[in-house]
Amino acid sequence: MELAKRARRVGRFGDGAAEGASEAATAAAEARRARLSNLRFASSSPSLHFAPDVLLSSAGPGSGFDDLELKESAWDAFTVRGTCERLEKSYFRLTSAPDPSTVRPEPVLRAALRRLRSREVAGDPKKYNYHYLNDQLKAIRQDLVVQRLRAAFAVEAYEHHARVALRHGDLGEFNQCQTVLRDLHREAENGDAGKTAKKKAKKTKNEIVVNDNSAEFLAYRVLYGAVTDATGPEYVAVLAEAAAFIAKHQRNANGNTRLVAHPHFACVAHALAARKALASSDACEWFRLLGAAQASLDAETAERAFDEGETKKKTREEDEDREAIGNGCFGNVYLMRVKTEEMRFRHALAAGAAFRPRVPVRFLAKTMGFSLEFPGTGTRSGDGGDGGDGGDGGDGDGDGAPRVALPAAARGSAAESACAAWLTRHGAALVVEDGETQMDGKASAHSLFVPEDTDAVAHGDRTLDIEDFLAKAVGS
Repeated sequence: MELAKRARRVGRFGDGAAEGASEAATAAAEARRARLSNLRFASSSPSLHFAPDVLLSSAGPGSGFDDLELKESAWDAFTVRGTCERLEKSYFRLTSAPDPSTVRPEPVLRAALRRLRSREVAGDPKKYNYHYLNDQLKAIRQDLVVQRLRAAFAVEAYEHHARVALRHGDLGEFNQCQTVLRDLHREAENGDAGKTAKKKAKKTKNEIVVNDNSAEFLAYRVLYGAVTDATGPEYVAVLAEAAAFIAKHQRNANGNTRLVAHPHFACVAHALAARKALASSDACEWFRLLGAAQASLDAETAERAFDEGETKKKTREEDEDREAIGNGCFGNVYLMRVKTEEMRFRHALAAGAAFRPRVPVRFLAKTMGFSLEFPGTGTRSGDGGDGGDGGDGGDGDGDGAPRVALPAAARGSAAESACAAWLTRHGAALVVEDGETQMDGKASAHSLFVPEDTDAVAHGDRTLDIEDFLAKAVGS
């Protein structure tokens, strides 16, 4: 019935190649015919128990709904098999049935992803910037979707794109990837790989681990919801899943909590602790956690490992026994940076209301995380500073989340200068007394404000280089 309605509706408009039509319309109609004639369907829906030829002939002769138009209306019930061999392909939003000659099969997609992760591309950010990487990765995802490829390679491609988007601060693209990954990870756990892992775990009496990275992205969902002020049942479900994961990997032995090793236990625990610090406006705790995340990101090898998800394997046995790189929490740092300025402003407001008459700026430089940004400029307790934060880092609260001790900022240090400049931009009243810069709490309590973002743009992307834009505009 629905097909008959579509047939009558399509028959009113023709195919665009009627007599008197423009050359552009005629050319578009020919291109459409060529594209649809290339479609070869293979049913992927369990509810379809008939061959495509039966469907294509169901409209009957004289229905006004020929095979090509039926293909376009019903293509989403079938799987497209691509034949394109190009490694580079730009992303274009589909407005009609895809042409198999422009869709890349899985072997070509694997080669394309390897190319994007190679040093030739990933190691040359000037030539291959984020806009290029994002465009290529979106094209890979599109080819996966139209061919309904949702196995291990799809997980790998989506994870890589999510990490690249996260590292470049593109939360919108990251959210698209992590939303699909949630379903892909569940399918992997319930699929053949999950059944194999369960059989192996039953024999070895070990924990069932199908994809370690699922816990990593669980941590990202916790933090993403926190920094985007998510509410509602969906985010509550994410928090419940994270809490269940923590409880599952904690055991009580003789009254003492023993944390069972898991590749991403610290990552999830760190995300939950950061969410709690953000909700309670605990800036000191926030920057202790942020310092731990930054500590695992300071090496260039860690940055590459975050993009690649894991290191290269030598043998299958080593891969089975190896903990994947990424078991720290350095991926969390990108999401925490979204709220770092807000946490500093909250702390400045609280300091203005709590400290009267004044508070040393070097003390605020420590509690607001500036001493973490300038390593080597701080002091230890008794060296002329105001002392540390009373901890030596590590798992200070027994929840498994890594933390660092906030170093004290020395008088006249770069951390103190950076903090003073930040406070000045936000309207704080600073005074110098006995050679030390201090913030006047009473005056600053009513003068602090959030300055206008000078880097904001009305539209487009502020990371787009103006020279690149002009070159493309002139070239076009």
